Amino acid sequence: MFCPRCGDRMAPTDGTLKCLRGDMLLSEALRRRLEEVFVKRVRAGRSVPLNWGGEWHCPGCGDRAQFDGEHVRCLECGELMDEFLNELIELHPHRRRLADSSTHR
Repeated sequence: MFCPRCGDRMAPTDGTLKCLRGDMLLSEALRRRLEEVFVKRVRAGRSVPLNWGGEWHCPGCGDRAQFDGEHVRCLECGELMDEFLNELIELHPHRRRLADSSTHR
């Protein structure tokens, strides 16, 4: 799975996943929900139309997601990221700024 913030491949860490570049550890519950939508594809992401903004990446493929004014969606798989964004912003911050590292994927 890929980091929703920077698009880097996440590393298995203590039963969950971690973005090494952003020093961002996913909670087990969030990892499981992201996998349901973007890896296992057993359900669709829920629509939460808000003006999210920012730069986001698909957890399934790592490609940059598109923001259309109300939703954040992966152009490749078509899945919505909306339901995860508040939790990612509030509880799973990238601890290092994206500009702090020149590596990507």
